[in-house]
Amino acid sequence: MSTPSDLSTSSFSRHFVIGGAGFLGSHIVDALVGHSRVQSISVFDLATPPHDFRAKGVEYITGDIVNEENLTDALKKAQPDVVYHTASPVHGLPVPIYHRVNIEGTRAVISACRAAGVKNLVYTSSTGVVWTGADIAGGTEDQLSIPSQGYDAYHHTKAVGEQLVLKENGKDDLRVVILRLCGMIGERDKQMIWRLAQVLEDGQQHIQIGNNNNLIDYLYVGNAASAHILAAEKLANVPETVAGQFFFITNGSPMLPWDMNRLVWKELGDDGSKKTVVIPRAIGILMAFISELWSKITGKPTEFTRFSIRFITAVQWYSIEKIFTRRAIVINSYSIAIDLLDKRSSIYSDRADLKMLDLMGWGFNVAFMHYTDPRWRKYRRLMHAGIGSPKKPAMEQMLLQRSDHLIHQLLYSNRDFNLELIE
Repeated sequence: MSTPSDLSTSSFSRHFVIGGAGFLGSHIVDALVGHSRVQSISVFDLATPPHDFRAKGVEYITGDIVNEENLTDALKKAQPDVVYHTASPVHGLPVPIYHRVNIEGTRAVISACRAAGVKNLVYTSSTGVVWTGADIAGGTEDQLSIPSQGYDAYHHTKAVGEQLVLKENGKDDLRVVILRLCGMIGERDKQMIWRLAQVLEDGQQHIQIGNNNNLIDYLYVGNAASAHILAAEKLANVPETVAGQFFFITNGSPMLPWDMNRLVWKELGDDGSKKTVVIPRAIGILMAFISELWSKITGKPTEFTRFSIRFITAVQWYSIEKIFTRRAIVINSYSIAIDLLDKRSSIYSDRADLKMLDLMGWGFNVAFMHYTDPRWRKYRRLMHAGIGSPKKPAMEQMLLQRSDHLIHQLLYSNRDFNLELIE
């Protein structure tokens, strides 16, 4: 995903990141710090990082989003143009925590934003709000609706939070946009990479559950941060393009889950020498049920659950076409890119349609012609005859001679080249 564009408008200079000390929030802060036109960045989180790990010039505020009074005071002081609500508990916690943060906390965020006169709110959600356990292959936002009961407490409460936020769009001039992120990976990840590292440490990386033929979406956290800033920029400057809408956000390159896991293990030092043991999905679900039962008996938490098995063995990839202003095809294979864009470039690629060239009288330039232009091949043959491979030695000799002449002039001539360039 591209780097966020120029944050130049006056209505987009003060930013407030709720959950800004967390995995995603800290990357949003890092991305904002890199822009000179951002005037202020405030972080509101339960815990703030040690001073040595804080982003330079960022104000860190310790607080609980459920405490509406404290959050309102912080927002009134910061007077942000945009608020990012990224706060959410990680997976595997007791159900009441998700209800408290994702529902009650989101209600408090909405009320505090309205009380502080905030105009733009970006809400971080999950692709999992529409997942029911069934396979999803390229589903769009319009095709997939939120079920009445989410698959687990995390996704159910995130969906309720979505609905609370959407209802506020347009009220008291508040504009909202929702980003549904798939599973994130990247620096400072304490969930997916952490679990995979633990599996490797336990020596269980050779155990595979399922046949590994199900594509799953992943999302680099840096791309997720860029998506938030770009969405906020649109919300602030051209709200009609995103306000009141929700968007799937992924890398656009789904992968086979065990291929992904093995890439991580390889980077962590695994040599892949252990023979892979494949456990069928149905057996894995049965084993997970026993693990959950034992967890209830002993009172010890477990991450080996039926949800985790269904999640890693189901097809889960989403269309991200909606985020583009034009239809886009993601090519995630080098060989396919060469085949389509090089070997068959006249069919599958073309140059941009630049109207100004014709207005300026430069339409004759072969460097800007469309591949379908009947003049293109003729002009290209003429150019090849003059400067193509057979003429290369002579061209190189001429370029060297002229370069030597230019350097000599720059070093020893009395002419003021700087003045000539200005004139």
